[in-house]
Amino acid sequence: MRVLVFVACLLPASAAIADPLDDCRRIDGEHARVACYDRVVDARAPESEPAALSQDAPVTSHEKSAAQEDDALFGKHESESIDILKEKAGVANADAIERSVAAVTTGAFGKLLVELDNGQAWRQLDNGRLPLQTGDRVRIEKASFGSYLLVKATGSRSIRVKRVR
Repeated sequence: MRVLVFVACLLPASAAIADPLDDCRRIDGEHARVACYDRVVDARAPESEPAALSQDAPVTSHEKSAAQEDDALFGKHESESIDILKEKAGVANADAIERSVAAVTTGAFGKLLVELDNGQAWRQLDNGRLPLQTGDRVRIEKASFGSYLLVKATGSRSIRVKRVR
């Protein structure tokens, strides 16, 4: 009986300690959740130690621009967001590449593994036949549903491929 009373006395105290952290954990927004954790930690810190960063600390221009970018991307479709980020980074949106074949190996079930001069490796997915040799110029272009086609530069035949390296 004494143990039950002792445990019953400890439960409200432990619930009061964990309660602020549980409230913070339920907050959906990342910045608001972190601010909540900071308030809980600052409340537990001794008065002699000043908080490392106060809520009134000046916001740097980098932080402002990052917040504006987050706001500009919020609610946009993923493909739109990727296009915006590529444009800001100065990355061209390539629909195809043309390279020379560095090596061709035949894998399981007669499927090709094509290594290009830029270090990329592409594995054949379909059962088509495409005679390739080292030194041939090939073009890899985007196809439907996120797939890619490898086309020999001197012909019109193609095989469906997937990048493996």
